[in-house]
Amino acid sequence: MTPRPVAGQYLTKTLFRKAVTCPRKLVYAIRPDLYPSQVTSGDGLAQYLADEGVRFGNYCKGMFPQGVEVGLSGTAPTVENLVAETAGLLKRDTKRITVFEGAIRHEKFFLRPDILDRVTNEDSTELRLIEVKAKSWNSNKSYESLMWTRGKPKASFLRYVQDVAFQAMVAKLSYPEYKVSSWLMMPDRAKVMNGGNLCDTNFDEQVNSEGDENLVLADNQGIATLVNVDDAVAQVTDDFIDGRGLSEVASSWADAIQGDSSIDANIGARCSSCEYRDGKAFKMCWEEATKDDSHADLILDLHAISEKKVKHFLQQKKYQMSDLTHQDFELNSGGMPNEV
Repeated sequence: MTPRPVAGQYLTKTLFRKAVTCPRKLVYAIRPDLYPSQVTSGDGLAQYLADEGVRFGNYCKGMFPQGVEVGLSGTAPTVENLVAETAGLLKRDTKRITVFEGAIRHEKFFLRPDILDRVTNEDSTELRLIEVKAKSWNSNKSYESLMWTRGKPKASFLRYVQDVAFQAMVAKLSYPEYKVSSWLMMPDRAKVMNGGNLCDTNFDEQVNSEGDENLVLADNQGIATLVNVDDAVAQVTDDFIDGRGLSEVASSWADAIQGDSSIDANIGARCSSCEYRDGKAFKMCWEEATKDDSHADLILDLHAISEKKVKHFLQQKKYQMSDLTHQDFELNSGGMPNEV
């Protein structure tokens, strides 16, 4: 039975990121009380990476000392209040305003971009949507060599580009009067930290509630670098998944979590590392896709099996180890399988 959606649920950044890895996760993520994830904050490495991501995010805020943090005004942090506060800041009669953790909503979409940097020039107003990522960059190398391969964003950057593309789409829908540009802000291997190291730096005190358009740090004063990814965003926006555009895909996901459509189970090699692997959510997916209620000794549990081999077995409707024979594996002269 497909999980029931939650009425009024928005498609957010977090839910969008989950859906990119597997759309079916959406219907579980909106009901954590029924379908708990096995990813917990108690995981030491995961917690360390999360903490470092927050630390780098605070560092990046320090690169915009004129920035204003949304949600510190004392009003209740409701969606309506956060969206209204963000809109008010962006419409200030100044040449430049930078907003941290602003709120943007359009119909079934709601997100809080890391940084919104609105700059008004003589002939236009640009809204720079900046997503902070702890993914390393190297400005000593060309943008094309780092970002692109065969006319598409490289796999190592694809999910970050997809993330900022979704945010840019919503920003354009919410603020059509602005020219929205897309940026990633990342630590740059080619830069050297001035005045101490990142771990000892606390930029929280530099985030203010008023803003000062004259306070802007030069880009070369820190280890973070801004990378414009408009071209990569345009590519994934037009062809997001299987020839479908981002707008169509995101709208279908938003409809699904509000109950206007459904998301079928689509199993694959990625299921072996699913955060719902040990719970009833995985069992629901597996049974729906395979019509098999057995969950023990699955081919997903074969040691070091390749994604290609898993896909091949699933296409042959071989779901458990007991479904396999020696003919399913190419054996070398020593009698051992080559890929498994």
